[in-house]
Amino acid sequence: PGEDILDTPGLFNYQSIAENLIRKGVEHLTLRYGTVLGDVLDPRVQAYPIVPLDDPALDLARYEVNFQAAGTNMIIYPDANLFSAQHVAFVSDTMPIPKRIKRDYYLSSSYAILHELLHCLQYKAMGPTSTENIWPKEFFCLFRTDAISLRDFS
Repeated sequence: PGEDILDTPGLFNYQSIAENLIRKGVEHLTLRYGTVLGDVLDPRVQAYPIVPLDDPALDLARYEVNFQAAGTNMIIYPDANLFSAQHVAFVSDTMPIPKRIKRDYYLSSSYAILHELLHCLQYKAMGPTSTENIWPKEFFCLFRTDAISLRDFS
């Protein structure tokens, strides 16, 4: 079997992973930064999977493989169990071993979910992202996610 087990359908429950990471992220941020964040931190952040349309004519795979924050209380995540051959082909540039794609999404979830959780906070505190504030917001989330995941969240 070896690495073949990593490609087993349903081996990784991405919904459960996302929900647990959001819950732990909210708990951690509340404990560590609660006095600063106040009511900005919304404990009702929910995880929703991207449901691929799987229509090669639409060529949507590039949009269906990424994590995204939506407003103040929604994180949209890719469920690699639902990836079609088109999705696998698209991500193979950055994840060149197809049997490891589900594992790689499992591993990247811990960083990406925290990153998107910070974007939810930003939306509530600063409003929607615009062309004027997109790069400062992204830079902040990259920097803070590294700090949280490496120092505080281990």
